[in-house]
Amino acid sequence: MLRDIARQTRLPDRVILVITAQEDLDFADLRDVPFSAQVLTAEPGLTRQRNAALEAAAPDDLLLFLDDDFVMAEDYVANLYLLLTTMPDLVMLTGMCCRWHRRSGPWL
Repeated sequence: MLRDIARQTRLPDRVILVITAQEDLDFADLRDVPFSAQVLTAEPGLTRQRNAALEAAAPDDLLLFLDDDFVMAEDYVANLYLLLTTMPDLVMLTGMCCRWHRRSGPWL
């Protein structure tokens, strides 16, 4: 996933990785990433790990939560940033799994 993030046309300002144990991450993978990375440890559980990331975020941060099996288009972060900075009434976005659902029309 870190390699996918590094290929983005608009790099994130910071990536927060929340792991449950040191073995969850090969720390050597962080050496050459072109963005700031922060690693946190939390108790197992989606809610606990998500809350740990939320606590580490600044009040004006734009957040993108990813599962480790999510594959982004190279302009995903750029498009998300554009949407969230030009449409201030948006507070949350969700997506559709396009592998199984093919419809005509724009989506991220």
